[in-house]
Amino acid sequence: MFNSLIKKYHQVLTFIVFSLIFGFCCLFIGLKILKMKFYLISIFLFVLGIMNAQNAFIGTYEGVFNGDNISLILMSDGGDKISGTMQDSQNKYVVSGDVFKNDFVGQAVEASLGITFSMTGVLIGNVFNTILTFEYLGEKHAMKVALNKIDSANQNNMPN
Repeated sequence: MFNSLIKKYHQVLTFIVFSLIFGFCCLFIGLKILKMKFYLISIFLFVLGIMNAQNAFIGTYEGVFNGDNISLILMSDGGDKISGTMQDSQNKYVVSGDVFKNDFVGQAVEASLGITFSMTGVLIGNVFNTILTFEYLGEKHAMKVALNKIDSANQNNMPN
């Protein structure tokens, strides 16, 4: 009787130990899978965030600086890059830069006159608050321009 009790106790204990080992293995594998899913979801959301940030910038903007009308047309260059044109009453600039979330960093270049502005900006709603900076005689000059989005349709080709 005592022998059969020990044998039964041994079977129950063995079952519990193997159940615990199996449970921990399943938990470990499950956590690995969840961790992998977490990484995949994180990567997907990161890429989606970049694409949405970029798409938010695409469109046509208008603003005024010192009484001069300014228009800006931005298009996607793929990834986090955008490009386009900016025009005032006198000149037309080629704009290019990088987008991260609602921030833009790039430049506006008027090649025929050799004018290059560094361009930074933040898109808040439909308002693109930009700062155009240039250097003249060793001094940096910054111009703040608020541009209002008037058209958000995706444009595939550079305007003329």
